[in-house]
Amino acid sequence: MLKINFKLNIIPILMFYCSTFLNAQIILRDDFKENSNYWFFREDGNQSVPIVKDGTLQLKLIDAVESEYCNTEIYDPTEPYQSGTILRTRIKASPQHIGSRGWGFWDGDLTLIDIFLEYDVAWIMQQKSLVSDEKYNWFLFGVASDSLSNKKTVSLQNKLNENEWHTYKIIWDENITSLYVDDELFYLTNSNIPDDKMRFDVWIDNRVINIEDPSKYWNNNSNGSSIFVDYVEITGLNGTEISRNTFGNILFWDSPNSYPNGKKDNLWKEYNFFVGQQSEVLIYISGNAENYAEFGIDDDLKIVINGIDYGWDNQNSLNGKMNNGNGYAISLPVNLSSGNHNLKIYTDETPFVSDIIVVNSPNGKLIYNNIFNQIANDEDGFFKNIDFEVSENSEITCLLSFDMNSKDDINIMIDDKAIDLTNQKKILGNELQKRTATFVINELLTSGKHSLKIFKTGSPKLVNVSVYSPSTITDIDNNLNDNFEFEFTVYPNPFNITTNINYKISQPTNVKIRIYNLLGELIEEVINDNHIIGYYNFEWNAENVSSGIYLFTISTNNYFESKKVILLK
Repeated sequence: MLKINFKLNIIPILMFYCSTFLNAQIILRDDFKENSNYWFFREDGNQSVPIVKDGTLQLKLIDAVESEYCNTEIYDPTEPYQSGTILRTRIKASPQHIGSRGWGFWDGDLTLIDIFLEYDVAWIMQQKSLVSDEKYNWFLFGVASDSLSNKKTVSLQNKLNENEWHTYKIIWDENITSLYVDDELFYLTNSNIPDDKMRFDVWIDNRVINIEDPSKYWNNNSNGSSIFVDYVEITGLNGTEISRNTFGNILFWDSPNSYPNGKKDNLWKEYNFFVGQQSEVLIYISGNAENYAEFGIDDDLKIVINGIDYGWDNQNSLNGKMNNGNGYAISLPVNLSSGNHNLKIYTDETPFVSDIIVVNSPNGKLIYNNIFNQIANDEDGFFKNIDFEVSENSEITCLLSFDMNSKDDINIMIDDKAIDLTNQKKILGNELQKRTATFVINELLTSGKHSLKIFKTGSPKLVNVSVYSPSTITDIDNNLNDNFEFEFTVYPNPFNITTNINYKISQPTNVKIRIYNLLGELIEEVINDNHIIGYYNFEWNAENVSSGIYLFTISTNNYFESKKVILLK
């Protein structure tokens, strides 16, 4: 164990935000990156259970038979929710079939006695029949506290295209229930508010019900219908956002801890901040992004600072095709003048955003950035050590991002001092899926050698470590299970017009990337620059280059590799 090197007149800075539990209230969250044994997956008749595929839950009703009730469905195994609850879910449905489908809260009772006497719902329900009677054909949001035939409803017919992706939010309070679609209020009522516990449910079936008399129903043959669910998020009324206080070099720290509404190229967040003198500012954003290959779309997030666009699908964005549901941390240093500045966050689809952090000090800069993407597989205890040497007494800000769920935990020591992360651990993730959690450490360190040690419980994944300081650090040693081989990929390959060059640098070095034809002639030198440790992405546009086979070469001070790629136009 290294001895602590603080001078007596230097006091470590350890300041954190307060009372996280008074804000975010995450009850359940699942983005269907992988299957979970939490849900009750149900099928009736000749149907199959729902499946999880390409980042979505998929329910499909195929070739139902008229002789029996046919249904495919998922729901909570109990009825855990009560008033004071918010449901957010993003859903896309196929054109309506003969039968019913829906999503939202309900109390799960199915007997006719319960349907008529005590039937609590706050849900969207849609039905289509072979007959033209409106009692059998409807698309509505309904709220009921005693029976299915006694409810408050609003028609969604011709107001909402359920065949497109929409984010639905149902707020179920003690005195008011409301429906939002893509963050716009659709309906609000203070009548027939559910007064019993409910569960989340999404289903498709072949049953047609008379809306005024639910005892009048029949089963139909239905040859196809689908519902796709991107995510389900259920919280208390205070929602997902975590309150953060600023400290040390942190100018501001916002934790949405949630998803945007899914609109294309959507301005989701905007921040204004002040820089005291010209200096390097670190923009740090952590989260997860998925690839929905079946739909030809993926999550993404981009940064715009003072009108300068840092782009989609690169190392400065949350790129779903690259991350495929895994965590990532954008660590972007930007030189800014003294004065007021503007940061805008644009989103495509629904990347999960944990934290948006801006770091600055008069002489500070990003001195270390490493994307580890390393899962802790061994027994609980010591996980990783990062040794470094500080050139002068200085304030060091460390940002560490992990993919973790509520069963995982991490503890950190600098030298032989345990860092108090108690308040930063209030919200880690959830029981269903891992989420990226970012921890911030701000310390005054003396010049000399220091050690950052990470201890763990469970299987957290270390995503990224960034260090910001006015000092420099040298002799960086990342030991224990670290094999920092140079990574270099080109995707897609073959490609048409554009392809992405992705590479990881394990130590500061000069990087050159060149493109040659098969005759050995240089087509273009796309990169020739000094790099800090980190992950990089470059898009090559071959619009003015003819189809053929090309060699991409990458070279550093001690490394060379080439890859053959095919351009097809």
